[in-house]
Amino acid sequence: MNRRFIAVAGLALVVGGASVFSTFTTRTEAWSDPNTWNGHPPIAGSVAYVPAGHTVVLDVDPPKLSRLVIDGRLVIPDRDARLRAGAIVVRGKLDAGTAIAPIRHRVTINLDARAPGRGILDVVGGGRVELAGETRTAWLRLARTASAGDVAVTFEHDPGWRAGDVIAIAPSGFDAHEAEERTIVAADGPRVTLDRPLAYHHWGATASGVDERAESGLLTHTIAIESPTSDDGNGGQVRILRGGTLRASDVAFERLGRRGELGAYPIHFHLVGDARTSFVENSSIAHSNNRCIAVHGSSGVTIRGNVAFDTIGHCYFLEDGIETANVFEDNLGMLTRAAEPGRAILNSDAKPATYWLTNPANRVAGNVAAGSDGMGFWYALSPHPTGPSTDATIWPRRTALAAFDRNVAHANAYNGLFVDIERNPPGVIEAPNYAPPVVADFTHFTSYKNRRRGAWLRGTHLRLTNAAIADNAIGVTFAGDDAVLRDSLVVGESDNHTGPPKPFEPDFPIRGFEFYDGRVGVERTHFSGFRSNALRAAGALGTLQYSPFFTDPTNYASELTFTDADRVYFGRHAGATDRLGADGYRGTVFRDIDGSVSGVADAAVVLDTPLFADADCRRETTWNARVCRASYASVFITGIDAGADPPGPVRVASTVRPAYLTLYGNAETSRDARYQANVRAGNAYVVSFARAFPKRLEIGIHHLREGELTLILPQAPPDATVRDERPAATPVRYERPRAGLVLHFAHGVPSDASAPLVTVRS
Repeated sequence: MNRRFIAVAGLALVVGGASVFSTFTTRTEAWSDPNTWNGHPPIAGSVAYVPAGHTVVLDVDPPKLSRLVIDGRLVIPDRDARLRAGAIVVRGKLDAGTAIAPIRHRVTINLDARAPGRGILDVVGGGRVELAGETRTAWLRLARTASAGDVAVTFEHDPGWRAGDVIAIAPSGFDAHEAEERTIVAADGPRVTLDRPLAYHHWGATASGVDERAESGLLTHTIAIESPTSDDGNGGQVRILRGGTLRASDVAFERLGRRGELGAYPIHFHLVGDARTSFVENSSIAHSNNRCIAVHGSSGVTIRGNVAFDTIGHCYFLEDGIETANVFEDNLGMLTRAAEPGRAILNSDAKPATYWLTNPANRVAGNVAAGSDGMGFWYALSPHPTGPSTDATIWPRRTALAAFDRNVAHANAYNGLFVDIERNPPGVIEAPNYAPPVVADFTHFTSYKNRRRGAWLRGTHLRLTNAAIADNAIGVTFAGDDAVLRDSLVVGESDNHTGPPKPFEPDFPIRGFEFYDGRVGVERTHFSGFRSNALRAAGALGTLQYSPFFTDPTNYASELTFTDADRVYFGRHAGATDRLGADGYRGTVFRDIDGSVSGVADAAVVLDTPLFADADCRRETTWNARVCRASYASVFITGIDAGADPPGPVRVASTVRPAYLTLYGNAETSRDARYQANVRAGNAYVVSFARAFPKRLEIGIHHLREGELTLILPQAPPDATVRDERPAATPVRYERPRAGLVLHFAHGVPSDASAPLVTVRS
């Protein structure tokens, strides 16, 4: 468009097949006044242009425009108004209400995604859009339980909602799709009457000490940005580009986004950079075809007090991992749907997160993830930012956590909180651990009714403090080192009975805290409601099943209390067959520091297996465990023989009783030649290989805090050489009997797993 020519001509022109109508007055003028347009008001299908230095007040509803370009200022006053366009470009100002004078009438901006402009409202360099609807209560919780068939619900306080308002009510069970949308037909303070009965049960009370009250959010506001109803998944979008500002409060964003299209989201802060002047508050994003609010290459945006309902793919979304200093606070997300096969932008959109977070340097506080086909909160941290934000100097995985506080997750098909990444970017082989420079404390987290876990956190220097975890298949699992659950409440089955978390696997044993990897621990935490029944077993403390990775024998429990709970369960559900690669499970050990679990201070609670048994062990049959006054160490065995098959399975057999453990390594990698086991200190073990003795054998012994450990290698050839690679440690003693090799390790060996302790070459 030749803006200069239009300004000079002052006529209706034809640009790209559409008539262009421009204002020329230097005063504030009404849209309805022909003089505003030099006698040529915009007609249907035309392009309307407001030049810089000019202000137009929208006092009438214009015909549907092909395009609206605002370089000056367009003011939508407090009147019922409708603005329709195929595209809107704001380089100046678009104003509808202010914080002190909000819009109380119905203002609708309709974006036609089927038009040539694709329904995009672009806010570009220097442009500003300010939308302030009537201040309403965005969301709150029920005060009483509502049953299926009820036509009224009671809230915790009077939200001021009224007849004609549309609301959504969150699920109270494990299924995100039990969220319900209803229209209010009458309101009496905190009690509202709905247009039709509820189809599902919605809990409205504390359940066994955990607040499980269902949330409800408002989907109607006096300002709406929407696209026409369609079945093809094509909706408009609001896109804020570099230099643009969006200040939106109490606005309804409805039916926006383009399904399966990268970058086509209802609200998209796209490579803005410094976006501290922008916010989206107290608004709703409903029936979105693609995400909710995307923050991409932008920092400092405030996303507060919003409601998202019935959306596809990751909802509240950080894109590249370079985004920092953004605020996600007091938002609600309900019914986050999986993307259809073939229409997922990211593979992970097939099990989407209501909050997808790619950099921990953002404030995430007071939010609720109330039902997703995937995760509630997902910290997916790449080594470096990706996409157009690629920067090898920035390390999201090594960045301090700004804040994760007072968040709630429930009714998610997978995990309430997931700090991990399913797969590394191409070419990245490092473990996907979150390893911040200082302890990352995830505080006051509530997570319940998630089909898999309340929380899974992978990394080091992690804490989960003052959490309330209930009604999950598994409460909390840490994968990593220096990770602790403390000062928390973990409930197996609360008063809010909604069936087993895994109806497709009803005998799955529920567990509160799961030992895995390490060193991990649980401190000053109360467990309740873990009782086995005829359907499934239960235990407050358990272990990760089928894992090929070792369990650190220094994992621990301390200062725990229990009510109506079986304290430990190491068993597996009925009918489960042993799987290759379950070496970690078969070596389960944790230390009961103060005896609050077993009644024996500094005892080892171990899997009930003959290899761990001894006279100093007390058998706990219902736990599938033994309590032993013994110390345990870890053995790492790595066989290296270029071009050959892995040497395993590896058999570790006791010399004092007819007991052995077979190690299979990681079955997911057929050529993995690394094996791990936990063994009793002070004992001797025979280590033998199913295939030939490897050309190079590396052996590491860790956590041997007392006594000596002896390994017998009967297959070692007579000419095998032993190299002790431990710095400043007690040397390994070794013997050469008539056949094989015997290695003696003393306590005090270093626990650094980054290098082998002893190498045997043949």
